[in-house]
Amino acid sequence: MATFCKNIFSFLMITLLSQGVSNAQVITPGSDQYDYMRILQLRQDTLQLYFNHFDFIRYYAPEEVQHDIWGLYDNRLSENGIKALPVYTRFTYNSQYDRSRNNGPLWYGKGITQELHAGFQARYGMLNITFQPVVFYSQNRDFEIAQRPSEMDWPTLPPKSEFSYPYAHQLDYVQRFGDKPFVRFHPGQSDISMHVQNARFGVATQNMQMGHSWYSPIVMGANAPGVLHAYIQNPRPIYLWIGHFEFKQTWGVARESEYFDDVADNNNRYFTSFSGAWMPRYMKGLHLGFNRVFFKRGEEFRFFSDDLVATMHNFNSPINEDGEGFQFNDDYYQMTSIAGRWTFSDVGFEAYFEYVRNDFGGGPFGPTPEHSRAYTLGFTKIHELIDASLMALTAEMSTNGATRTEQLRQPASYYVHSIVEQGYTNEGQLLGSYIGPGGTAYNIFLRRYTREGMHGFTIDYLRRDEDYYYRNFEEFNNFDHEFSLGYRGVIRRDKFDLGLMGLLTWRKNMHMIPGNHVNQVTLGVSFTYR
Repeated sequence: MATFCKNIFSFLMITLLSQGVSNAQVITPGSDQYDYMRILQLRQDTLQLYFNHFDFIRYYAPEEVQHDIWGLYDNRLSENGIKALPVYTRFTYNSQYDRSRNNGPLWYGKGITQELHAGFQARYGMLNITFQPVVFYSQNRDFEIAQRPSEMDWPTLPPKSEFSYPYAHQLDYVQRFGDKPFVRFHPGQSDISMHVQNARFGVATQNMQMGHSWYSPIVMGANAPGVLHAYIQNPRPIYLWIGHFEFKQTWGVARESEYFDDVADNNNRYFTSFSGAWMPRYMKGLHLGFNRVFFKRGEEFRFFSDDLVATMHNFNSPINEDGEGFQFNDDYYQMTSIAGRWTFSDVGFEAYFEYVRNDFGGGPFGPTPEHSRAYTLGFTKIHELIDASLMALTAEMSTNGATRTEQLRQPASYYVHSIVEQGYTNEGQLLGSYIGPGGTAYNIFLRRYTREGMHGFTIDYLRRDEDYYYRNFEEFNNFDHEFSLGYRGVIRRDKFDLGLMGLLTWRKNMHMIPGNHVNQVTLGVSFTYR
């Protein structure tokens, strides 16, 4: 493993030193560049290349950028040739337990995690190639993980790893990746694609985000390694007389982690998704989106079947074989969402939402329309100061906890499925929001951007797995919940960026054990060579 990592590192360094470094549009999940790009898109309408989904690899840049005080947009993206991507490395320290949020393939356990991202972006005619892998080391020090409750023992199912999430048997959600330090490599934000007119099709491992959430996208975010997938999309909006439209259709393979079960023939799952959006012609700044995702056991996937077009049908629960009622489930795990954002670039304001229905929830006009619903609400406000610096405030709340209809209907916890054993995960991490099944979160971020960098302060709240708690506890005050205060900053120089992060977390009733209170310090230092 050490030799392998040295070879990868040498390759990245040779690529870097042999080419001029470009500010190409590859955004590393978890970096401050993501927040900066979202701020710029709010300030300038022409930067909003995507209305409903966010690709972490961009191949287009506008000719004129008005508020790019950091100079990150690169107008050379349409030129043939090869350009090295910025080198990004980061050290993260957790004092008591794991904490990972929207970091793509990374997992930050207790102790030190060191990561390195680098690569290149190339264009030759219609062919585009992006290769930005990540190598990371995790100290993975020992910490207290949740133990499996006796009521969760299912003798009819294969035994589950002690490191896997204990409160849902059908979920490949890893608490800790083994009991030893480890080094891992992942292709990260990589893609090979062709563009023809206003169509792009290719194969990628990059992360995808659906909807407009900044922190907790429920259907699809950057909280796990990107799924290996093929895709087709329109890279630039299509204009019709009623407005602009976009779409992206994917087909991929999600993988099981090493810490789920010992069954050899269920390690892969079929994944497909659709994301579409409409920007009405006469309602400037309004973006409306529709998203669907499907998972199916890999061994049950058939190429010459309707599996390839699953996102275009399966809107109703299938009928039982006797034709007298509805089934609770079918072979797919699916989610559907409606997302919206209204931006006002002139005053630097946006409000957004995501409303999600889990696997065959209640019909919108039936007796239980709230069954299996989840939602995210948020806003961002930007204020430009006299010295051309920007002040920005983002506030967001998200929840996917079960409603009272669960007392009368089949439970419908998010990311868990009774047929697709591993649930909505890839390589042991959740593809949706970091809040997990039955979670609730609040996020506030106040920051100031200048040419010299950024300084900001965060407030976060998280309550874990309300679904399991309500089913098994009678007390009202023993939820596993935490409150965090933090600082995030970037100091910029000519060719270098220095990122700093500090976070204090007060966690109460950890693992739903009354009185098990744990305080944690999280520190981060990042370095970018541009």
